[in-house]
Amino acid sequence: MEVSARKPGTTAAAASAKTGRPNAKDNHKQEHKHHHTQLGIDEKVEQLGKKESVEQDEEGEEETRQVKRYQLESKVENLIKQAKVASFKEICARVGVRSREEIGVVLEKLQMDAMIVQGNWVVRSGYENYSKEERRQALARTYLMCLFQRNRIIDKKQVVQILKLDYESTRRILTDLSTCVGKGKWEFRKKTDIEFIEHYPDIVKEHAKKIAELEKNMLKILAG
Repeated sequence: MEVSARKPGTTAAAASAKTGRPNAKDNHKQEHKHHHTQLGIDEKVEQLGKKESVEQDEEGEEETRQVKRYQLESKVENLIKQAKVASFKEICARVGVRSREEIGVVLEKLQMDAMIVQGNWVVRSGYENYSKEERRQALARTYLMCLFQRNRIIDKKQVVQILKLDYESTRRILTDLSTCVGKGKWEFRKKTDIEFIEHYPDIVKEHAKKIAELEKNMLKILAG
């Protein structure tokens, strides 16, 4: 039998190259390299999985926030329509506000559906899909809101000629916003909300400007 002898100084790698057969050391290197490659792939797959999971969680959280926001906005809208006049503190308490974020949502919704009068929120008068008489009543109501913003108490006689409505319609609109305090005097339903006025001066000023413009426009329309 022939025995293949390795010349002195010949390395295992060189011998392997001559014979064309990998030795144990080469096998170990290849296995080690394959192991690291597989680890790298596994880590990337794991990272991608974590990233996808985080994105799904974020999407789920955002969807939940949007649903909660919509539910809160619906509560605010229904409340102000039913109450007609309410303080900000009352609204927040009744819709169950629990955070600053929710306070922001309530404020945004109120500014869409209501106007500030004496620091309180009064539901806007709607004009769409109304008959001519109903539209005039809505305009008259808006005009009264403007008057109550300037003065807590108004004289019924001073507004009757401007409103040009029948007795029942005039009384109904006045009752919607105020209380009779005797001798033709009507006082706004809610106490002036000083706390809200001081806490949100920018919003109050913005609405005061809008009401001032509204009063001019309403007066022109009603006098026409």
